[in-house]
Order: sequence, then C-alpha cells, then structure tokens
Amino acid sequence: MKYLQPSAIASALRAGGLSLISMVVMGTASAPLYAETPAQWQAALQQTRLSLSQAIDAAEKAVPGRAFDAQLDIDDGSPRFDVDLITTQGDHVEVHVNAGTGAALQHKNKGSASSKDKKRLEASKITLKQALDAALKHTPGTAVDVELGNDWGRTVIAVDVLTTAGQRMEIKINPADGSVISAKTD
Repeated sequence: MKYLQPSAIASALRAGGLSLISMVVMGTASAPLYAETPAQWQAALQQTRLSLSQAIDAAEKAVPGRAFDAQLDIDDGSPRFDVDLITTQGDHVEVHVNAGTGAALQHKNKGSASSKDKKRLEASKITLKQALDAALKHTPGTAVDVELGNDWGRTVIAVDVLTTAGQRMEIKINPADGSVISAKTD
C-alpha cells in the first residue's frame, strides 16, 4: 500500500493556504497517511475509542497470527489501526481495525512473510502488547505506533508514545526480556 508523505502534503497545502490538520479535520485527505506532529496525533486520538493494544487483539482474533507492526493511521479523515501480522501459515497479512468500533477486517494478504520478519518474530520472547506495556510504564501516555524491527544490527521493538504533555517519544524495547533500551524525543 502506498502512503503519502505527510511533509510533502503539508508543503503543498501551505502553498494553497490550507494546513494538513484542517484537511484531516474536514475529512478531505484521500489516502492513508501517518500523523507527524503531536497536534495531528491528538486530533486523530480524539476520534479513537480503543488503544493500540486493543487493536492488536482485534487483528489477531480476526486473522490468527502474531502481530509485528501496528500503527494509528488516518484514512479519509478517519483514524484506523493498521496491523501487520504473520499468520500461523507464515503469510504476511495486513489487517485494518476501525479505531471507533474495533471492527477488524483482513485488508491484504501480502503472501509469504519475509524470512527476516519470521526470524525476528520467532526470536522475540515478548509480544508487541508486552512491549507496549513496558514502554507505557516507562513513559506514560498513549501509544500510537509499535514495530518489531532492526536498529543498527540489533532487533528491537520501537514504540512511539504521545505523552500527556503532548510530546512524541520513541521507546526502544529489548524483545528478549522487555527492558527499555532507550527513550528519546521523536
């Protein structure tokens, strides 16, 4: 799935006298995009009725498997969660979860999951939900993105948290034991 780069949209909109946030609030954004600023995250979160952890639960119930990436997105002005998981058959499936109702539907089966994603997921001793819990214990707020990935050659679970002060933080979690590796402003 292609995503528009929010910075490119914002630049084009500034030239036309509109802001990205007004486009999101008016519901005129036509393609999924990721919020960049705390204000954009807060606007999306105002319409959200479930947490990222609950969205992962809904996705894993709709399509049996284990999530390795999940984030809050904005689609046609409405927030939704996109959850990528590896099924019990080894396929990489994207599930869309309605952020207001929690309804989860398989969006796309991308075929066999990559060997690197399978290896990372098999090696991880904790789930994305456990990583979310660890990140939120360290940095209170609302989790908006979580991903099992690579950071300079080591596997980490990166969690983006919008703090109660409106700051976006990236917390890196060790997938072997759930400890916090680092925390920085994102």
